[in-house]
Amino acid sequence: MGLFSRKSANDYIDMALNLFRSPSVDRESTFRRIKDLLFQAQSLEPRNPDIYMIIGWIDNQFNHFESAISNSTRAIELNPQYADAYYNRGYAKSQLMDYHGAISDFDSAIRINPNFNEAIQDREMIRSML
Repeated sequence: MGLFSRKSANDYIDMALNLFRSPSVDRESTFRRIKDLLFQAQSLEPRNPDIYMIIGWIDNQFNHFESAISNSTRAIELNPQYADAYYNRGYAKSQLMDYHGAISDFDSAIRINPNFNEAIQDREMIRSML
């Protein structure tokens, strides 16, 4: 990048994902740094559903399930055919013991992508628990 180059949303996403992949002792500090980078991406492209889906995925990885639901929902609002966002939201709901909501989201993900193995497996695991 040159002296006057600006970072793109994808640059911020890449930096956030690289930070996620590098282990850190202080998980909460790492989480905040990742979220800051993703919010930078979001400020550049506020209508990009991929950014909200990634934020929701990161929220799930750090056990911030309410936020994961909110961000995944925003991704779905921007792209109702976003199977990964339904899966993300379903996973968060399952962690909060909203099993019926999780099954509904997994069903939506599978309806969009019939070969979504993780959604199929997680749905069946929850069904067997119920």
